[in-house]
This record gives sequence, structure tokens and C-alpha cells, in this order.
Amino acid sequence: MHPIAKFYKKLTSIGITEELSFSEKLRVELNNLFLGIALPCLFLHLLYLIFAESQVQSFIITISWIIILLVPLYFNYRHRYFFAKVYTIVVPILAVAALHLLHGWGIRLEPVYLMIILMCIFFFKRRLTIIFSGFVVLVFIAVATLLFTATVQPPLADRILPTVPLMYLVFSAVASIILVRKVLDENEEFNELAISQNETLAKKNKQLEKFTYIASHDLKTPIRNVTSFARLIERDLQKEEYERLAEHLEFIQSSALQMSALVEDILQISTVDYADADVRGTHELDQIVEQVSQALLNDSKTPTAKVINKGLPSYYCSASEMYLVFQNLIQNGLKYNQDAEPTVEIWAENGNGQLKIHVHDNGIGIEPEYHDQVFEFFKRLHSSSEYEGTGLGLALCKRIIEGYDGHIRLESKVGQGSTFVVELPVKKT
Repeated sequence: MHPIAKFYKKLTSIGITEELSFSEKLRVELNNLFLGIALPCLFLHLLYLIFAESQVQSFIITISWIIILLVPLYFNYRHRYFFAKVYTIVVPILAVAALHLLHGWGIRLEPVYLMIILMCIFFFKRRLTIIFSGFVVLVFIAVATLLFTATVQPPLADRILPTVPLMYLVFSAVASIILVRKVLDENEEFNELAISQNETLAKKNKQLEKFTYIASHDLKTPIRNVTSFARLIERDLQKEEYERLAEHLEFIQSSALQMSALVEDILQISTVDYADADVRGTHELDQIVEQVSQALLNDSKTPTAKVINKGLPSYYCSASEMYLVFQNLIQNGLKYNQDAEPTVEIWAENGNGQLKIHVHDNGIGIEPEYHDQVFEFFKRLHSSSEYEGTGLGLALCKRIIEGYDGHIRLESKVGQGSTFVVELPVKKT
């Protein structure tokens, strides 16, 4: 960022805190911006007066304006926002009125009155805008009346430099244009943000409705199984028939484990959207893959299974989120696999501002018509008796990757294995 732009950004944010509402932040920022325009102009004019060898009176007027306009910045810094706005309106209008009365109508300060009215519109809500704008108009009428009805010439009518009215006029126009542009830009940004957030909220509501319906449906099955086998055990105990008790208890245990896995996956899915972005940092993806591989291979029922990591870079991410992504992708590759030596290969490539991570397995493969469906909630292509799982793993991966403005897709053919391609924007690596 350019040093001048950085300076103005700091200047306009003086005194602004997160507790302020959006509209109040905008008003304080506009007040700071007005002062940030006025003060440099006055300092430049002071510099001009030095080289022009002007009268002492011109120096006093300019320095007085500088002091007047420094006070509201102090009020904003001390979080006295209302005092800053009132001071920015009342004191300058009284100073302008005094200049008018001292130097006469010829200095043409009408644009300053108009600019102060414009500031009233920006600084205050409707009722206060009317009050302070009315005050400015009354001051102007009073000054005009006194000047036009006075029989004596203003005492300092011949002591104003010709360039002063022009400087005030230009300053008034520049300040007004920039303030108006600032309000319009902020309004446009706010409207775009509101529209975007509404669209995101509507999308998430639809996902939540679908998620809730499917989750409740999938939870009913293991609960129903537990209830049914518990009744069978009760019946067998009443009849003193103990031969099938172990079998029934095994079914209850299996259903309870299925319920537990489902609840755990639901909790992971539901908390992904609320993950704190502040916990993200630069992490070595190689180390995360190594941790996942060790955990999965230690628990694997196939001793010949292996994970081959061909090298991954570091990435700005949450380590726990990426752990879940690799865990689900590698676990799928090892689980849906009938090869004598289940293998998962992982590699990455950079290009066009994208980090592409490939997770390839030599498993059973997936038909092309199911490539998009596998990322839906609770979508299973096989029964739980064939392969364990809840159908939430890939949906969780998709949700996490989309949280990084990335994409995940599947490339697969039946009998030829599967390749999951994760595309992540390279922002901070």
C-alpha cells in the first residue's frame, strides 16, 4: 500500500472501535476524512503565505483554522464522537460568520456554508440534521442581514488576499465531492455484502433442512435396531432361553457403534462452518499426511496396505481441518479396496495460482454417474454390511475445502481405482 494511502487509512480510522454500529462508524470515518482533507489544505496555504510574505493577520487566520480542526480529531480519539461532530459544525460556522462580518461580503464564503450543511446531512440522523442545518441557515441569514444593513464598512475589508476566497471555494468543492463519493462507495459495499450474506444464508438454510431430515432418518435405523434386539433379549430372558443372547447383544453393540460414529460425523460437519480462521497458520502438509497414515495403517485390518506420499508443500490452513480431509480421503482409498496390496498415492502440483493435491488409490472405483453424488450428505453407494461408514466423510471434505475457496472433484472408473483432486488457492504458502 502506498505510504499516503496508508496514512489516510490510519487517519480515517482514528477512534473507530468494533462496538460502533456500521452507520456510526461511517459517520466517524467521514468526520476524520473531512479533517484529513482540510488540514493538509490549510498547511499548504500556510506554506504559501510564508513564501508570499503575507501580513501577520493571514498567518493568524490560517493557524486558527488549523487549531480549530485539530480539536475534533482529539475528540474522536477519546471516543467523544458526538462532541466531535457538533464541534466540527458549530465552531467552523461561527468562525466563518466572524470572518464574513470582519472582512465583508466580498470574500464570498457561501460555498463554506453549503459544505457545512452537507456535513450536517452526513454526520447526523434526520432530526439532528434538520436542527443543525437550520442553525447554519440562520447564521447565514443573520450575517447577510448585518452586512447589507450596516452603514459602516467592515473593519478588515481591505486586508484579505485575493487567493483566499478561491482556496476556500476549491476546498469546499473537493471536500464535498470526496465525501459524497465516500458515502456512495460505502453504501455500495454494504449492499453487496448484505446481498452476498443473504444468498449464503439462504443456501445454508436449504443445506441445513436437507441435512436435518437425512440425519434424523439415518439415526432412526440404529435406534430401531437397538430397541428391537433389546425386546428380543427381554423375551428370551422371560422364557429362560439364553442361546441367542450373545448374538442379540452383538447386534445392539454394532448399532450403538453405528450411532456413535454417525453422531460424531454430524458434530464434525456442523462445526466446520464455525471454525475460527485465526487458528490457521502455515503447516507442512507432509507431516499431516504422515500422522494420518500412521494412525490408519496401525488400525488397518490389511497388513499389506500402504500410503505413498510423493511430496506435499506447506500451506496456510488449519492443521485439524486438513487432518480430517486427508483422513477421509486416505481411509476411503484403503477401505473400498479389494486389491491384495491396498495402496494410496498422494502428490501435488502448483500452477495458475492453484495448489492441486491428488489422492489416488487402486480400489474398486466408482461409476461416472455417481462422481458428484458421493459428496452429498449421507450418500452411500454400498450397504453398511459391505463397507462400514456413515456417508459423511466426503461431504465433510467438500465443506472444509470450500471454506478455503477451493474445490474437490473425483476422477474414477470401475475397477481402475479413484483419484480425488483437491484444488486450493495459493494465498499464503
